[in-house]
Amino acid sequence: MAKITLAGYRCERCAHEWVPREATDEPKVCPKCKSPYWDRPRAQPKTPQVVPTSPLAKQMQGDKAFLEGTREGQRQIKAGHRTSLSDVKRSLGDA
Repeated sequence: MAKITLAGYRCERCAHEWVPREATDEPKVCPKCKSPYWDRPRAQPKTPQVVPTSPLAKQMQGDKAFLEGTREGQRQIKAGHRTSLSDVKRSLGDA
């Protein structure tokens, strides 16, 4: 049995691969996701880096890191509660 290789296209957005019916023109859109930018990779979003400058902002950032590091804090954050550090310490028995 002989092996053949087909020339086709791959969408950079949805990773769909296809072989066109006619190999004369380059496709205008991806046949699956209909993106006209199928031949361009997605741009990485630019996220601004915020640096806390005030002592209160630094303390709040530390408190949030503490809350995210505890199971009780993660549970309350996931549930959408506005949680203070003292509430979590109290529930953990540290206060």
